[in-house]
Amino acid sequence: MTTQVETQPKSLEVVGRAIASLIDAAAIMFLDCILMYAFWVVGMAAGLLDADPQHWWFMLCSAPVYLADGFSIIVIPAAMAYFNCVNAISDLTYSLANLFFSGAIVTNWLYHAFFEGSPARGTPGKMFMDLEVSRVNGKDASFWILTLRHFAKMISVVTVVGCLPIFGRQRNQALHDLLSGCEITHH
Repeated sequence: MTTQVETQPKSLEVVGRAIASLIDAAAIMFLDCILMYAFWVVGMAAGLLDADPQHWWFMLCSAPVYLADGFSIIVIPAAMAYFNCVNAISDLTYSLANLFFSGAIVTNWLYHAFFEGSPARGTPGKMFMDLEVSRVNGKDASFWILTLRHFAKMISVVTVVGCLPIFGRQRNQALHDLLSGCEITHH
């Protein structure tokens, strides 16, 4: 299935992608909160954590971190590296915490790769904004290309400018789109 690239003002494209990112970041935050709760229950069952109200407060305060990770995909890996470097995680919960961080990274990746690789070609946020991800030739992107696109977002985030559509190019691709040979078009 091929898709024609519809042209629209660049400012609308940036706004549409930003709204789609906000919706997807909220969905990832919700999934990460569920994942954190599941790991907390496992930690309690294993005797590593208790039902201290402080843990509930910590989970609530962590939600903005997950929202930020939904936007940038680099917050959770950075937090994982930081907590491990400064020995902020107790020996008792070290494995459980790192499994959670790894699970959050995988959740974010699979969320994007599976939704963008579906027949709808987009995450719920992109579907809401009537956007889809495809190869620049209009064909469906494979799971592996979408995986490359997802992790290339880290480069876009680190360079900051790479997150924005590159103006002056006909397709207005962001850096991670260029690196993966993908584009975002209107459905």
